[in-house]
Amino acid sequence: MKSGDLESVVRRLKDSAALDVCLADPARATQVITLANTALEIGLPRASTHVAMATILLAVAPRSDSATQAYYQAAKDAEHPMPKYLQDSHYQGAAKLRGAGVMQNMFDLPHKIARQEYLPKNLVGKHYYAPAPNQAEQKLYAQYQALFKYIYQQPFVPTEFADHFEHFTSSHIK
Repeated sequence: MKSGDLESVVRRLKDSAALDVCLADPARATQVITLANTALEIGLPRASTHVAMATILLAVAPRSDSATQAYYQAAKDAEHPMPKYLQDSHYQGAAKLRGAGVMQNMFDLPHKIARQEYLPKNLVGKHYYAPAPNQAEQKLYAQYQALFKYIYQQPFVPTEFADHFEHFTSSHIK
């Protein structure tokens, strides 16, 4: 940081928190982002301590790209239309113009969860999230499985994906 380019360093720290640590340790990712934001507020030279702390937290953090993988898989199905009741209906005439509807109020329902489909019918049961083998993600995955079973009232069967997101490697860099 001798160059004084704090913004680039902070941008990379935030990016790494989301892309590299991600769901393996969400609390740590949040800590890094908070430290990075604070570094920008404080400015150099004092921000160097915040940057150093964020860097150390990232260096020893568990890694996961499961959110990136889930996004990559879901993006393939993005052309499927959203169920009508999930489409924006806050403006006058939305129902007539777009066929938008009204979601169930989750706070009026048991467990504060609306039992309605959130995916187009042909995608119900297709799961995009495959957790990394770490404690934080295994806990999230168990919650996700229970939520799916409750909402759709059917067994959770993991989706197997034949392809995998291509990470940048030295062969991608020209």
